[in-house]
Amino acid sequence: MALATWIAPADVTTEDALRLFAETCAKALEARLVSISITAPDEAIRTFTWPAARARATQPEVRSEPFSTGRRGGHIEAYGANSSADTRELLSAAAARVVLELDQDERAQRREHEGRTAERLALARVLHDGILQELTVAGFAIEGITKRPAERIRGELGAVGNDLRVAQARLRAVVTDLSEVSPTIPSDSRPPASQ
Repeated sequence: MALATWIAPADVTTEDALRLFAETCAKALEARLVSISITAPDEAIRTFTWPAARARATQPEVRSEPFSTGRRGGHIEAYGANSSADTRELLSAAAARVVLELDQDERAQRREHEGRTAERLALARVLHDGILQELTVAGFAIEGITKRPAERIRGELGAVGNDLRVAQARLRAVVTDLSEVSPTIPSDSRPPASQ
C-alpha cells in the first residue's frame, strides 16, 4: 500500500486516523513499532503508537522522519525497520501523509470556529435588534410614565408590563432554542418555566 495516498476511513477523528495510520505504517515498513508524535504551541504532546502495548525503549534500530504543518510539528519513528533507501522513502511519504491529515484537521477546526463565530454574531443580532430594543423602549416608557399624572399611570404601566412579558417570552424562546440545539448546554441549566 502506498503510504502517501493512504486515506482515513470516513467518520473517524483525526486521532483515530493517526492510530490507524501508525498501524498501516508499521505493516508497510515491516517495523516492530511505529510512533507518531505531534507537538503544537497550545497543545500537549500527542503520541500515536502501533502496536500500543509495546514499549519504545525495548525496540532496536529507530528510523525517524520529522514533519511540520507550520503550526504543528513532530516526527514519525519506526522501530526495528531496516535502514534501506525504501524505508527512508516510505517514512518520508508517511510524514507527508501525516502533514496532510493534520492540515485537514486544522481546516476543520477553523471551519468549526468560524461557524461558532457566525452563530454568536447571529445571536447577538437577534438579541440586539429585537429583545434588547423592546426592553429599551419599555425602560423609556417607564421613565415617561413617572412624569405623568397619577390617573394615567395605571393604564400605561399595564401596557409596559405587557411589553416586558412579550420581551421575556421572546428571550425564553431564544434560550430554549439554543439549549435544544447545543449539546454543551445541559438540560438542568435551562431557565425555569414562567410562573
